Amino acid sequence: MSSVGAPGPDGPAGPDGPIRGVPFGRLLGVEVRKMVDTRSGRWLLIVIAALAVLILAALLIWGESQPRTFSAYFTMATIPVGMLLPVVGILTMTAEWSQRTALVTFSLEPRRLRVLVAKSLAALLVTAAVLVVVAAATAVGLVIAGAVHGGPVTWSVSGREFAGLLGTFVVFTLMGLAFGLVLGNSAVAIVLYYLIPMIVAPLSAWDKARPVLQWVDPSAISQALTVPDAGAEVWQHGSAAFAFWVILPLVAGTVLTLRREVK
Repeated sequence: MSSVGAPGPDGPAGPDGPIRGVPFGRLLGVEVRKMVDTRSGRWLLIVIAALAVLILAALLIWGESQPRTFSAYFTMATIPVGMLLPVVGILTMTAEWSQRTALVTFSLEPRRLRVLVAKSLAALLVTAAVLVVVAAATAVGLVIAGAVHGGPVTWSVSGREFAGLLGTFVVFTLMGLAFGLVLGNSAVAIVLYYLIPMIVAPLSAWDKARPVLQWVDPSAISQALTVPDAGAEVWQHGSAAFAFWVILPLVAGTVLTLRREVK
């Protein structure tokens, strides 16, 4: 005789009551933990933090003539964040297929869309955590720089500048998620993520190609977010590039993942 009874309002009835699905909070926590539990994910975050500290150390040693402002130091320290953080998003989306855990994950949580949403939110939470750590390191470095080199230290950051930097890193992470989701292979997604801008940038200097490529140039996104008083044309190019490199692959990758056969 089966121990599972008739379906209840929350799912099939088990011996201890209705069988409930995995809570989203628990699913999110698992995805965050998976990002730092793997050797590649853990070391990638360590490298990002180490490079940020090295840049701050270089500013302390050789940056006597540099303006000692939180904005300038933080912008410099986040260079490796912008370069490497998208790889975290790529690895997040390709982990199930590269590590062959998709069968377990999608068996425990058959609603794949919830898993993808949890992965996306986990990557954004890790992005926020990395930025908080870099901001704290920047504050410490700025205090030391003021004590060593003397002179005034400026802590104020304009809301427009802060929102632009934050938006840029969010876009970088989303772009990494999009590439990993639509391609499903870590190596291919990482190579294409770094190769495409290297191809688009020089081609954009060609007069015949510029009218088309300026609408899909990934750098247009960061320009729209970070350039003060960016005009309407810059925002149009940035929005088109965002739709092409983020929204389109996210939608296509989601459809492919929902229909993909798990072996």
